[in-house]
Amino acid sequence: MRPQAVVERVFLDTNVLVYVFDPDAVAKQTCARGLLLDHLGSSTLALSTQVLLEFYWTVTRKPEIPLPHAVAAGFARQLLAAHVVTPSAALVAAAIERSGASTLSIWDALILEAAESCGASVLYTEDKHLLSARAGIEIVDPFVGLGEPATD
Repeated sequence: MRPQAVVERVFLDTNVLVYVFDPDAVAKQTCARGLLLDHLGSSTLALSTQVLLEFYWTVTRKPEIPLPHAVAAGFARQLLAAHVVTPSAALVAAAIERSGASTLSIWDALILEAAESCGASVLYTEDKHLLSARAGIEIVDPFVGLGEPATD
């Protein structure tokens, strides 16, 4: 009997998913699509209900030309094939504690708690607050060196 391989899970922050649909940031869009396809296809993708909701809200309201509901909702439904973390009361309490003990917003703290709780080895984000956080997992900006400005 062969030993089972350990699957390394990666967690994507909202900003990575938003870039999948950003035609104004071609290099970041290509990078984000690659990360998404690689990890969704290998069943190593993780995200949270918070990330899904933030993604939907952002792409249907913030861009100059928002995504139609059907496109955004359809993409969000496809992402349900990933490992989706639904925050429990304990996870919310941990995020409150992390936020209170650091400079992280409650929302960033909840993303970090969700990533750690599902056993992700890496959290991909462009958020400078998360990138400077102390965590039990690696926090990586996948867009470093692409020559486009970072977001908060």
